[in-house]
Amino acid sequence: MKICVAIDNNKGREEIAYALTAVLDRVGLPFEFADPAGDVHSPGCVWLHHGLHVAKDAPGLVIPAEDSTQWQGAEPKHVWLDGVPVLYMGERPSALYHCQAGQVRLGFDLARGAFWLLSRQEELGRGNRDAFGRFDCSASWLVRNGLAEVPVVDLYALLLAQVLKGTARDAGLPLLRKMPWPQGRRYATVLSHDVDDAGRSSPYQGIQMLSRAMQRGSPRGIARGTYHALSGLGRSFMRQPDPYWNFERIMLLEAEAGYRSTFFFVAEASNVHRDPPYEVDSDTLRELLRRLRSDGWEVAVHGSYDSYLDPEALSDQREKLERVSGGPVRGVRQHYLRFRVPETFRAQVDAGFAYDGTVGYRGTVGFRAGTAFPFRPFDTAAGQELPLLELPLTVMDGPLFWQLKLGSSEASGRTLALLETARSVEGLAVLLWHQRVWHEKRYPGWHQVYGRAVAH
Repeated sequence: MKICVAIDNNKGREEIAYALTAVLDRVGLPFEFADPAGDVHSPGCVWLHHGLHVAKDAPGLVIPAEDSTQWQGAEPKHVWLDGVPVLYMGERPSALYHCQAGQVRLGFDLARGAFWLLSRQEELGRGNRDAFGRFDCSASWLVRNGLAEVPVVDLYALLLAQVLKGTARDAGLPLLRKMPWPQGRRYATVLSHDVDDAGRSSPYQGIQMLSRAMQRGSPRGIARGTYHALSGLGRSFMRQPDPYWNFERIMLLEAEAGYRSTFFFVAEASNVHRDPPYEVDSDTLRELLRRLRSDGWEVAVHGSYDSYLDPEALSDQREKLERVSGGPVRGVRQHYLRFRVPETFRAQVDAGFAYDGTVGYRGTVGFRAGTAFPFRPFDTAAGQELPLLELPLTVMDGPLFWQLKLGSSEASGRTLALLETARSVEGLAVLLWHQRVWHEKRYPGWHQVYGRAVAH
């Protein structure tokens, strides 16, 4: 048995098809697109209609279409109905759905709302950028409406599954779901680390920092570079460990819990002011990268500061990391979370990446695209889905302590609450803890939050 999806209007058809595919795949329901003029009484099929003028006697589920022009360059309103935040543009909905004569009609355009969030419509061509060219989270509609930590699209998908299963049951038809995660798991977590420092207190790294500071004429940078070069020499002479080299500590923590994570490395600096000073083809890092791979950890590209619009640079960085680490590199996350929709997605596709992990908040935590689930981005200019998987970032260490100014205990509570939110919608939580924050003196309490999340 399958769901027959009929989109009854041609305007914005690709967008609606994308959104319905995303939510139906999200809950593992079998479906195919069908001719709206087809036989709605065909056996073994539950109909799902989306349109402006769907007949009142059409059997199945009807999603009433809102005028797509209302959603262009505008922000929706929202209302909570039975625990679901409903996005709308026109008349305020009064109910999630109502039933009549063999038909279930939603009270709002679920597909249009899901598309608006997943395709990041509010980020297209907007001037709300911070000093680093990123979409400012304070401009986010979800943040401003207190919904940053609510996976709206996932709630829509679960609502759709509930209604469709009820419709199938009433028709005497079996409707089976494919569960989203292997072995019947309720949810999944991705553990990841951006490598912004790899031995800052080593003599080599200190000299690199000093060299870059001298290039840009920065007195403060020169002082820092000199300090790290001298302190690195002192540590080397005294045989003291480098507090910025924490790979073994992280690997031990994760191995003891039975997990593996992904380390994102900057393969080639493009900006002397912003990119890390380490070199992945140094003997020390080459050995580390190959050991990570051989022991089951993933190695991925941390796209350099200026690479987020440059497919050639991203491709070069992927190929270099593959050569040095001795294996394929599939993933990328942009340094500083610099990103522009949809241009960065296109650049990553052209550079040969299979997935990205950048779409998340820099100034807070939560679900920037309204989902706790992998999704494929939509290229609004081309009107099509892109062959790239987005693993949306849920929690990053910095915002917990710097922007939200939480203590270690509060940060743990917030992180674990987001893990539970992901679990409640059978979703995915993506955690990002920089490997440098195991430097306890400089980042007190930060790595303990990660340890509690791993143990959760």
